[in-house]
Amino acid sequence: MFRIRKVTLGAGLSTEQTVREIIKANTAAGTDFNLDIRCVTVSRKWGAALAYFRGNVAREFKALFGISEPSFMTNKQDRPHERSMEVDANFIGLTQLYEPPPDKQVKAE
Repeated sequence: MFRIRKVTLGAGLSTEQTVREIIKANTAAGTDFNLDIRCVTVSRKWGAALAYFRGNVAREFKALFGISEPSFMTNKQDRPHERSMEVDANFIGLTQLYEPPPDKQVKAE
């Protein structure tokens, strides 16, 4: 499972569509994979999600398990700031998928 954060929003695409587009752009042509994206959320500036491959994990994503820091990915190499996301394969536990607005008081229950 991969934690995906800081998904750039815009261009009329949903967080899920953007994640799929970036993953496809970062996977070798002709690679066949089945991807599930769950727990999609959107905050003021970013999208977040949990994604996992069903069956074969794309080679480019298997390599992320050996990296301790999250990896930055974009949808196009020639325009890196158009749409991007951060992919973390080594997180353990829970991930924050909701970012409350700054004017909303947050309290623990």
